[in-house]
Amino acid sequence: MIPAHQLKKLMSEIDKGTSEDDRAQAAEIALTAQAIEAARKSGPEVLATGECLFCDAPLPPGIRWCGKECRDDWQKEYDKGL
Repeated sequence: MIPAHQLKKLMSEIDKGTSEDDRAQAAEIALTAQAIEAARKSGPEVLATGECLFCDAPLPPGIRWCGKECRDDWQKEYDKGL
């Protein structure tokens, strides 16, 4: 992934002697790269199912875990790829 300071440098270099179409395409690529990086940092998006995603305890609508411990344990398993 390209760090923000390198993206800024890349964009300034692209501005020198390139066509408007090339600059637009480069900007789109940079924005897409930033969006991908932000999505990776935000973690997985999982939906509430009415049950704790770790221990299957019944939960009210919109709640994914029954407590911090289940959330943390779920995250550890997710990170391991289980």
